[in-house]
Amino acid sequence: MLSNEGGTREVYESLLSSHIKRTSVDGASNVQAYRNLFHVLRKAANHPLLLRNHHMETEVVNHLSTQLHIGGYFGRHETCTMKLVKQEVSTLSDYDIHCAALTLIEENPHCTKELERYTLQEHDLFSSPKMSRLRVSVMTMLSLYYIFFVTHY
Repeated sequence: MLSNEGGTREVYESLLSSHIKRTSVDGASNVQAYRNLFHVLRKAANHPLLLRNHHMETEVVNHLSTQLHIGGYFGRHETCTMKLVKQEVSTLSDYDIHCAALTLIEENPHCTKELERYTLQEHDLFSSPKMSRLRVSVMTMLSLYYIFFVTHY
């Protein structure tokens, strides 16, 4: 059974739904589309923050793009237009956005109020199914070590 910790089930359902919509619009489904789906589902299972599940609303993307553009995150050259920044923002994962916000906050602490909404909380960073399994494994190993230590010394 799929763990629901960290919203994993919702992420899977969203990915499957968008895949079904895309293949129904495109017509015939091909092998590459299913390989891509498998790759994305595997990524969601192990590292959901490497996908984009937050900050997808138009107004949020516009605000984020504006903040990254003003902060010069993608550079300050005259060819770095707002349109290019929005295109780049559309390719960022949740973790990429988190890192971008932290970088700009570190460089410009006065931007904290505008950017902190794009940072992930500790729970978000460590709630993936893989991290949950690792947490259980570490606790098991520590308890076994404790039992060994107590019985042998």
